[in-house]
Amino acid sequence: MPCRVEIPVTRDDQPQIHVLGQCAIGQTVVGYSLLHSQNGLDIIARKEPSVYRIRRVYRTKPGEAGNVAKLVYSQAKIYRDSGHRGEFTVSYNGYTLPGEQNIVILEWQDDKIMSPGRPGNDIPSEALEAGAKYRPLLESQHIEFYEMVDPASMGD
Repeated sequence: MPCRVEIPVTRDDQPQIHVLGQCAIGQTVVGYSLLHSQNGLDIIARKEPSVYRIRRVYRTKPGEAGNVAKLVYSQAKIYRDSGHRGEFTVSYNGYTLPGEQNIVILEWQDDKIMSPGRPGNDIPSEALEAGAKYRPLLESQHIEFYEMVDPASMGD
């Protein structure tokens, strides 16, 4: 299992990280830099600002945006739950709202941009199967990358 963590709320505002899988001190895990281990289970962490906003845009066949949004959500959840991504949002416009129609947008933030085909990256087969379900419902798709402003660099 890849390195994944759960973060319960604590009184002292210092997150306690519960490790799921194999993690190493100094490793960045979904935007957290692991600083200290207690009995190999709890990790004190410092939140690192995300550097990039990544947006995948799906243009669907007419009337399929709602269906594709649900399938994309399922796939993104698999990636998140397997430690490949952090939190994400999925939004869509089928035909009931003003603006561009038949569109689904998946967004997440990350501290680096990495190719999914990189050596050693073990993509869950469930994620690939989920993608195969919505692909026939698409007309096109593309991905966008945006560098985020670090509030600390702005004096915040």
